[in-house]
Amino acid sequence: MGTIHGMGAMLALVVMVYTAHLAFPLLRGVPKIVPQMRTLAFCSTLLSFLAIATGNWAYMRYRAGIDFAGARAALKENSPLAQYVLMEYHEFSVLFTLPLTVACAWILWNYGDAILEKKNR
Repeated sequence: MGTIHGMGAMLALVVMVYTAHLAFPLLRGVPKIVPQMRTLAFCSTLLSFLAIATGNWAYMRYRAGIDFAGARAALKENSPLAQYVLMEYHEFSVLFTLPLTVACAWILWNYGDAILEKKNR
């Protein structure tokens, strides 16, 4: 479970970083980058959803009680600050990637070439 989630999340991260890198020519008004940005934004949205879905699949095992050897219970017992600071932050922060990628994909698909006009940059 963890391997599938880890590899999927890493792939999502690589695609999202590359998509963000292509935003710089878009800000300069390069029109040939828009179709590629649309495709990559859509792929980023799908990969974000899949990374979250597989993460929730692995999260069920993480949240198991101490009787079932759940990692969260062991962390809360042995190092509660690490569990609270690292894991709780991770649990909530990664969920923001989906609405952000959906918003980016929607903007690129809905407004299209209009975002390249000087007044909209």
